[in-house]
Amino acid sequence: MLRNSGEQYGLIAKLFHWGLALYLLGMFIFGKYLASMTVGFSNLHLFNWHKVFGLIVLTLILLRLAWRLLSPPPPTLISGAKTWELRLAHFTHIMLYGIMLCMPLTGWIASSATGIPISLFGLVNLPLIAPPSEVVEDVFFGLHGLLGFLLVLFVALHVAGALKRHFVFRDKTLRRMWF
Repeated sequence: MLRNSGEQYGLIAKLFHWGLALYLLGMFIFGKYLASMTVGFSNLHLFNWHKVFGLIVLTLILLRLAWRLLSPPPPTLISGAKTWELRLAHFTHIMLYGIMLCMPLTGWIASSATGIPISLFGLVNLPLIAPPSEVVEDVFFGLHGLLGFLLVLFVALHVAGALKRHFVFRDKTLRRMWF
């Protein structure tokens, strides 16, 4: 079943969920590795790959959100959850989507402020969306790093919530998202 049903997440939602989870983990590790390096001509291509992969994340998130509109998730199953837990779960999802949208955008703005365009596989350069500016570069790379920290925090909350639902509430949420 490709689409979500009243009881189950469909294959496409599962592929987006787990595929993006793995992809973002790889991006985070790659980003931490790059942050430990000094930028130079010998490694500039690595930074460009991170930027290209980030734009792929942006595209995947937009597709994921479009799919969510076309195939809404099944209703929440929690019985016994407190109102604050439901609100925290909803807030966490909003923050995850917001961060996943903003991270590539802040990276693109910061990268544009360096004056070095992002090359898509050597075929085309993306337009610079900010003027060259060390201040803009510093602010947006700082925001990009902060968003990375917040992404880790909200992913941890998301995982903790899913595990609590599975082991404490014993509902089917985690199994509905599993293959």
